[in-house]
Amino acid sequence: MTNLEYIRMKIPDKDTNNQIFTDAELQQIIKDNSEIRLIVAEPKDFEGKIYQIPYRHLDETYTERVFIDSVETTDFTLDKETGEITFTNAVNGIVVVQAKVIDWNNVLADCYEMIMGDFQKLNSYSIQNASQQYDNTKPHLRYLANYYRSARGWDL
Repeated sequence: MTNLEYIRMKIPDKDTNNQIFTDAELQQIIKDNSEIRLIVAEPKDFEGKIYQIPYRHLDETYTERVFIDSVETTDFTLDKETGEITFTNAVNGIVVVQAKVIDWNNVLADCYEMIMGDFQKLNSYSIQNASQQYDNTKPHLRYLANYYRSARGWDL
């Protein structure tokens, strides 16, 4: 699943005939909420061949780098959707991954704020196929934006 498909699934915005956001708008929102981070991976199996990072759905255009005890290696496969790293040989050391992480909660909050602020987007948005008045939809969108928005620098 691509990043655009993933965010369209979460909003929801999958109707190809009446999409709320263009691909360019979503790509810009994703870009605005992405950053490169160094992440320590944790072992996931006893053999030491599978490691896990605590992020899912990494940026699909970025090429990740993996370091074992500060030495870069290319002997791995990384599943960008699950954050699982698989090595062909057992690893004995600290595994650090340089990856471009997307803050999906802030992406969702930005999307809901844009829907709330744009009359045409607001007109296209529906809550679970229920017929809603605009007075009911805006507070719902404001709640969703506040729910997903995290404080900047919170995890520093």
